Amino acid sequence: MNQEDKLNIVVSKNGHLMTLSNSKYNIIIGDDEEDYEQVIDKLHIKKEFIQPAAVSSICSPGDKGDRGEPGEKGDKGDRGEPGEKGDKGDKGDRGEPGEKGDKGDKGERGEPGEKGAIGISHIEILLFGELIPRMITSSSALEPWKPENILRPGDNLYWISKTDTKENEWIMFEFMNEVLLTNVFMIFADGYAGVNTKIEGSINMRTWDHIYQIDPEKFTTTANNFCIYRSNIYASSVYRYIRLISKPTKYMHYEYIQFFGKEIKK
Repeated sequence: MNQEDKLNIVVSKNGHLMTLSNSKYNIIIGDDEEDYEQVIDKLHIKKEFIQPAAVSSICSPGDKGDRGEPGEKGDKGDRGEPGEKGDKGDKGDRGEPGEKGDKGDKGERGEPGEKGAIGISHIEILLFGELIPRMITSSSALEPWKPENILRPGDNLYWISKTDTKENEWIMFEFMNEVLLTNVFMIFADGYAGVNTKIEGSINMRTWDHIYQIDPEKFTTTANNFCIYRSNIYASSVYRYIRLISKPTKYMHYEYIQFFGKEIKK
C-alpha cells in the first residue's frame, strides 16, 4: 500500500489514535481483539504512513449501561365459574336374556328304603277299644314293683324302674295280634314320667318306629302328687309290640298305662 491510496485507516494503540494520512476513507480498528502491530502487518501498511489522529475527532465508546430490572409478575386471574351440571341421560335399554343352559345329567338312583310296617288294608277288624296285652316286660324293675302292676289301677301297685341305671328305661307291651293305636291314658308319680319320653312300635323287636312324643304340657297333677295324662295318637301303621321309652333318668314310677285302638288280624 502506498501513500496515494484513498483509504484512511484509524487504529488504536494503548488508548492513542493513529491515522493513515491523505485518505478519503476512514477505517477504525479497535485494539480489543487484535494487537496493533499485527493490524499494520496484515494490511501491509508502512509505518511511515501512520500518524497520530486527533484525539478529539474520535471518542472512546461509553460504558455499557446496566441491565434494567425485570418487570413485576402480573396478578393471577380469577377462576372462572363452573359450568352447569348436565341433564341425566336416559336409561339404557334392557339387554336380551341369556340363552337357557343345557339340562344337567340325571342323578344316580338312590338306594331302596327299608321295608315299612304292615299296612291296615285288607284286614279284619277284631276289636276297637281297650287293647289288652298278652305280656308286659321292662328294662328294669325295683322289687316288688313289677311291670305287670300297671294293669291294676287303684290297688297301690306300681311299676318302678331301678334307680340311676344310666341306661334308657322302658316298659313294653306285647299283643296277641297287631294293633293300631288311637289313644293312651296314663297315671304316674309327679316328676317321674321319664326324660324325653315317647311311644314306639315294632313288628319284630329289632327295629322300632317313632309313634308319639309325650307332651309334659298335658300333664294334670292330682291331690296325691300323681299326674294324669291322656291324648289321641292316630298311628299310621300297625305293630305287634308297643313300648314307652325314656332317656336315662333317676327312675320311672307309673301306676297305670292303658292303650286304646284296634286289634287286627291279617
